[in-house]
Amino acid sequence: RGLDCVVVEPSPGMLVKAREHMADFGVHLHLIRGIGEALPFPDGTFDRVLCDSALDHFAAPELGVREMTRVLKPDGRLVLSFVNYASVSARVSRFWYRIDRAVFPARAEKLRFWDSPVPHEHVFECTYRNILALCGQYLEIERALGASMMFGVPGWGPLLRRLPERQATRLLRNLDRVSRRVPALADVVFTVWRRRL
Repeated sequence: RGLDCVVVEPSPGMLVKAREHMADFGVHLHLIRGIGEALPFPDGTFDRVLCDSALDHFAAPELGVREMTRVLKPDGRLVLSFVNYASVSARVSRFWYRIDRAVFPARAEKLRFWDSPVPHEHVFECTYRNILALCGQYLEIERALGASMMFGVPGWGPLLRRLPERQATRLLRNLDRVSRRVPALADVVFTVWRRRL
């Protein structure tokens, strides 16, 4: 759409995949090998910075947020999305995991999607509260929007399949409506931040 886009990615393998996708879709992006904690750009370079469900993989999330803030233009925006480990889904699932592990002790060691602490490849537990505290040191939140509710809850898929399609659709729409209005309860949260004045 005419945007000049830059992608920062630490993995050489992922950069190869990105080049393949660029060719497949006929788009051009500036691909740069680097890390979010040390962005190779001058202060105030970008109108928008997008960090899509990646902050919990940064070695130093706070430094990453500080760097993303640094490279924003004064009127720029940081768009940050994350899987919310304090969602309703996480809470319901963890309750179910406790029951399952008590009844079937042999399964106790198995890691599951919503377990806390977060999986080993994560260094930070993204919750709405944690993100507000982390980003709020440098930025002001402009907007937050939740998406989805009940993803990954044990038995949720089979339950939905048992309901008549109309009821299942209505239930999902109502849950989506709640997650949009109350992002702290949602499975995934999208936030938009602006620099502090």
